Amino acid sequence: MKATVQISFKDKDSGLQYKPGQIFEASSERIKEINKALRGALEVIIEPSPEQLDLVVEVEKVIKKRGRSKKE
Repeated sequence: MKATVQISFKDKDSGLQYKPGQIFEASSERIKEINKALRGALEVIIEPSPEQLDLVVEVEKVIKKRGRSKKE
């Protein structure tokens, strides 16, 4: 999973220093562990799956079609 750093911290596993705005990538368990210890240091980035993106495109097409038919 990916998360955006909200609070500066040093990762005990890698020894790297993270600052706000950076992207932190780790397992969901590791992100939960850090958030529990540092009270919200990371904000999870939710990336849509390709299927979800396709669904959004289809819904937008339907909305455009309905808008055109109402104008007529």
